[in-house]
Amino acid sequence: MWRTGALAFCGLLAASAAWAAPRVPTHVACVGDSITAGYAASSTSASYPSVLQGLFGSAVQVRNFGHSGATLLSTGDMPYQQTSEYTSATTFVSGAGASAVLDVVIMLGTNDTKSGNWTSGGGTRATQFKTDCAALVDHFAQLQTHPLVFLALPPEIYTNSFGIDAATMDNQIIPIIKQVAADKGVPIIDLNTPTKGHSELFSDGVHPTDQGYKLVAQIIHDGLLAAMGGAGGAGGGAAGAGGGHAGAGGAGGHAGGAGRAGASGADGQAGAGGQPGSGGRAGTGGSTGQTGGAPGTGTGGAPSGTGGAVATGGMTGSGQGGSTTATGGSASGGTAGHGTEPAADDASGCSCSVGHSRPTPAILLLAFVLVGGRRQRRR
Repeated sequence: MWRTGALAFCGLLAASAAWAAPRVPTHVACVGDSITAGYAASSTSASYPSVLQGLFGSAVQVRNFGHSGATLLSTGDMPYQQTSEYTSATTFVSGAGASAVLDVVIMLGTNDTKSGNWTSGGGTRATQFKTDCAALVDHFAQLQTHPLVFLALPPEIYTNSFGIDAATMDNQIIPIIKQVAADKGVPIIDLNTPTKGHSELFSDGVHPTDQGYKLVAQIIHDGLLAAMGGAGGAGGGAAGAGGGHAGAGGAGGHAGGAGRAGASGADGQAGAGGQPGSGGRAGTGGSTGQTGGAPGTGTGGAPSGTGGAVATGGMTGSGQGGSTTATGGSASGGTAGHGTEPAADDASGCSCSVGHSRPTPAILLLAFVLVGGRRQRRR
């Protein structure tokens, strides 16, 4: 039984490790405006796509499809959909090959905050922006290579001479991008929150310095790897999910109650063992196990096996309480019943690994005297 539980536990660990392995792309298309193009960087090698290439290494092809001044709005002064980079990005993604693992990072919206692009009469182009954002996501997602599309929240905006407005970005553009991401079921990479309060990372209030581009590249790198469980959150909890199902319920003392089930494992860690049963009620089995063992003569035992979805019933306790052994799952069990000394398997054929205590000679002698006294009275 112990070996079976150990094998099941190892299997769950292996499965958890497989689920938690990051999804590493083979091709990354960086779609955007001047921040993607690398405007104000000291050299082309300092742009965020170039830095991202260095972070991934030569096994991944990272391409820069940024166009300075581009808007996401099809009605803007420089619609991205009308640029040569849009066409080149489409060709790159389409021709990557059937076995390619493709990511497309879309970071647009900064130039859309200009009053000439965002306002229309007495209102805004919020509805049009949402429509165009959704259409751009669909354009890439529906290509035959089926890339994973990411919507990036653009960096924070500081005082600048370009007419780019921080309030429009924070209060209107970003909420729409989040809504489109939710509607389309695509992941978000947040570059806005980490860059708030860091005006020193921007040379002109809008475009990052070399250090700022390094930060942008690192955040995008981590976001791409974390999207499909690489950060340990998505798959991490799988192994520990069975932890809380550990069967509890040792054979009680005078009538020891069932121990409580182990707590669920967090992020793949083993669930905690159950708590000792309380006296006064007959012990019951685990969540899907058998009924608890026969009453013993001491205080209730606590679970001792490696927790699993199925628990065996409590063993018959003697001395200071019995114990249960649970199989399967990945939760670690509780402590064994507090027997005074280990004992060999009893006559009932018990083969569990927990030592049981035997009645002491004094108890046997007292029982013999009491029984003998009752027989004499009856005569």
